Amino acid sequence: MPEPVRWGPQPYEGFLSAVCESFGCTPEDAERQDSVLVRAILDYRNARWAVDAFNDRQHGAATMQRNPHLGNLLVEMLKAQSGAGDAEAAAMLDARQTMNAGDDE
Repeated sequence: MPEPVRWGPQPYEGFLSAVCESFGCTPEDAERQDSVLVRAILDYRNARWAVDAFNDRQHGAATMQRNPHLGNLLVEMLKAQSGAGDAEAAAMLDARQTMNAGDDE
């Protein structure tokens, strides 16, 4: 499975490179795709990756540490789903992680 895609300012070529790597296609194929749909698919994959890492008690902490933007994505997802603010959503995730860690003891 490829690493999650990190968004941010990047040249068009950077976006094409991420699409080619994620979907195993050529730049020519990537250019013909609907960029809004492609970005939505990549966003979904990142969200799935973040949730899976968060719930993986064995390796999830290491994955989250290597990819700190996944934690930010989880906060944004929680805010969207619950209407919570930044600090409240972060506190909810911290509490959930603490509860999950306690289950292992």
